Amino acid sequence: MKSLILMGFKHSGKTTVGKLLSDTLQLPWIDLDRELEATYFQETGIAHTCAEIVRQHGEVEFRRREQALVLCL
Repeated sequence: MKSLILMGFKHSGKTTVGKLLSDTLQLPWIDLDRELEATYFQETGIAHTCAEIVRQHGEVEFRRREQALVLCL
């Protein structure tokens, strides 16, 4: 198994479960939101949260960036 991706509503426990799975399966833990924020900063030099990126560029652009990151991981 190369990776697992957890999806769900906000505050549904993805991070908690993901970290437990990561430890149990000995897989790296990656928080996609933090990765997206870091990538955005590398590209623009602007430190934005995911919510700020959505406000600045819209939901469609945010999801495009999110999808591109998932495909790279």
